[in-house]
Amino acid sequence: MTANQDHKKACSRLQAERIIKNLKKRGMDGLFCETSAKAVEAICGMIPAGALVGMGGSETILESGLIDALRRLDIRLLDRYKEGVSREDVDEMRRQGLSADVFICSSNAVTADGKLVNMDGTGNRVAAL
Repeated sequence: MTANQDHKKACSRLQAERIIKNLKKRGMDGLFCETSAKAVEAICGMIPAGALVGMGGSETILESGLIDALRRLDIRLLDRYKEGVSREDVDEMRRQGLSADVFICSSNAVTADGKLVNMDGTGNRVAAL
Protein backbone atom coordinates (compact mmCIF):
# COMPACT_ATOMS: atom_id res chain seq x y z
CA MET A 1 0.00 0.00 0.00
CA THR A 2 1.37 3.42 -0.92
CA ALA A 3 1.63 6.37 1.45
CA ASN A 4 -1.18 8.06 -0.49
CA GLN A 5 -3.44 5.01 -0.07
CA ASP A 6 -2.60 4.87 3.65
CA HIS A 7 -3.48 8.56 3.95
CA LYS A 8 -6.81 8.11 2.14
CA LYS A 9 -7.66 5.12 4.33
CA ALA A 10 -6.85 7.07 7.51
CA CYS A 11 -8.93 10.04 6.32
CA SER A 12 -11.87 7.77 5.52
CA ARG A 13 -11.69 6.22 8.98
CA LEU A 14 -11.57 9.64 10.69
CA GLN A 15 -14.49 10.90 8.62
CA ALA A 16 -16.49 7.76 9.41
CA GLU A 17 -15.75 8.10 13.13
CA ARG A 18 -17.00 11.70 13.08
CA ILE A 19 -20.16 10.71 11.24
CA ILE A 20 -20.79 7.79 13.62
CA LYS A 21 -20.40 10.17 16.58
CA ASN A 22 -22.94 12.53 15.01
CA LEU A 23 -25.33 9.67 14.23
CA LYS A 24 -25.15 8.71 17.92
CA LYS A 25 -26.22 12.26 18.87
CA ARG A 26 -29.34 11.64 16.76
CA GLY A 27 -30.11 8.29 18.41
CA MET A 28 -28.60 6.08 15.71
CA ASP A 29 -25.70 3.65 15.80
CA GLY A 30 -23.14 3.37 13.05
CA LEU A 31 -20.46 0.87 12.16
CA PHE A 32 -17.41 1.44 9.97
CA CYS A 33 -16.22 -1.51 7.89
CA GLU A 34 -13.06 -1.22 5.81
CA THR A 35 -14.30 -3.54 3.05
CA SER A 36 -17.64 -4.57 1.59
CA ALA A 37 -16.87 -8.17 2.60
CA LYS A 38 -16.53 -7.08 6.24
CA ALA A 39 -19.75 -5.08 5.95
CA VAL A 40 -21.62 -8.11 4.57
CA GLU A 41 -20.29 -10.23 7.43
CA ALA A 42 -21.33 -7.61 10.00
CA ILE A 43 -24.82 -7.24 8.54
CA CYS A 44 -25.40 -10.99 8.43
CA GLY A 45 -24.24 -11.24 12.03
CA MET A 46 -26.93 -8.78 13.13
CA ILE A 47 -29.84 -10.76 11.69
CA PRO A 48 -31.41 -13.34 14.02
CA ALA A 49 -32.22 -16.81 12.71
CA GLY A 50 -35.77 -17.14 11.45
CA ALA A 51 -36.23 -13.39 10.96
CA LEU A 52 -38.42 -12.07 8.16
CA VAL A 53 -36.04 -9.89 6.13
CA GLY A 54 -37.18 -7.38 3.55
CA MET A 55 -35.08 -5.10 1.40
CA GLY A 56 -35.38 -2.09 -0.83
CA GLY A 57 -34.13 -2.04 -4.37
CA SER A 58 -30.41 -1.41 -4.12
CA GLU A 59 -27.44 -1.85 -6.41
CA THR A 60 -25.29 -1.95 -3.27
CA ILE A 61 -27.09 -5.09 -2.07
CA LEU A 62 -26.25 -6.77 -5.37
CA GLU A 63 -22.72 -5.44 -5.94
CA SER A 64 -21.51 -6.11 -2.39
CA GLY A 65 -22.52 -9.77 -2.45
CA LEU A 66 -24.98 -9.19 0.40
CA ILE A 67 -27.88 -10.81 -1.45
CA ASP A 68 -25.91 -14.04 -1.91
CA ALA A 69 -24.92 -14.05 1.77
CA LEU A 70 -28.53 -13.44 2.84
CA ARG A 71 -29.70 -16.37 0.74
CA ARG A 72 -27.39 -18.66 2.73
CA LEU A 73 -28.79 -17.58 6.11
CA ASP A 74 -31.56 -19.33 8.04
CA ILE A 75 -34.03 -16.49 7.50
CA ARG A 76 -37.27 -15.80 5.64
CA LEU A 77 -35.95 -13.55 2.89
CA LEU A 78 -38.29 -11.45 0.78
CA ASP A 79 -36.02 -11.92 -2.24
CA ARG A 80 -37.01 -9.44 -4.94
CA TYR A 81 -33.92 -10.46 -6.96
CA LYS A 82 -34.76 -14.15 -7.19
CA GLU A 83 -35.11 -15.41 -10.75
CA GLY A 84 -38.71 -15.56 -11.96
CA VAL A 85 -40.13 -13.08 -9.44
CA SER A 86 -43.02 -11.18 -11.01
CA ARG A 87 -43.88 -7.51 -10.61
CA GLU A 88 -46.86 -8.58 -8.51
CA ASP A 89 -44.55 -10.65 -6.29
CA VAL A 90 -42.29 -7.64 -5.76
CA ASP A 91 -45.32 -5.49 -4.86
CA GLU A 92 -46.37 -8.08 -2.27
CA MET A 93 -42.81 -8.22 -0.90
CA ARG A 94 -42.91 -4.43 -0.50
CA ARG A 95 -46.09 -4.74 1.56
CA GLN A 96 -44.66 -7.55 3.69
CA GLY A 97 -41.43 -5.61 4.12
CA LEU A 98 -43.30 -2.94 6.08
CA SER A 99 -43.76 -5.42 8.94
CA ALA A 100 -40.51 -7.38 8.50
CA ASP A 101 -38.28 -8.05 11.50
CA VAL A 102 -35.35 -6.59 9.54
CA PHE A 103 -35.43 -4.27 6.54
CA ILE A 104 -32.24 -3.64 4.57
CA CYS A 105 -31.85 -0.54 2.43
CA SER A 106 -29.28 2.10 1.72
CA SER A 107 -29.55 5.82 2.22
CA ASN A 108 -28.91 8.10 -0.72
CA ALA A 109 -26.54 10.08 1.49
CA VAL A 110 -25.31 10.40 5.06
CA THR A 111 -24.23 13.92 5.95
CA ALA A 112 -21.20 14.77 8.06
CA ASP A 113 -23.49 16.00 10.84
CA GLY A 114 -25.29 12.64 11.01
CA LYS A 115 -28.41 13.17 8.92
CA LEU A 116 -29.73 10.49 6.58
CA VAL A 117 -30.96 11.65 3.18
CA ASN A 118 -33.48 9.34 1.50
CA MET A 119 -35.53 9.57 -1.67
CA ASP A 120 -37.76 6.74 -2.79
CA GLY A 121 -39.85 6.20 -5.89
CA THR A 122 -42.37 3.79 -4.34
CA GLY A 123 -42.13 4.61 -0.64
CA ASN A 124 -41.23 1.14 0.66
CA ARG A 125 -37.68 2.08 1.69
CA VAL A 126 -38.52 5.29 3.51
CA ALA A 127 -41.65 3.79 5.08
CA ALA A 128 -39.55 0.99 6.57
CA LEU A 129 -37.19 3.48 8.22
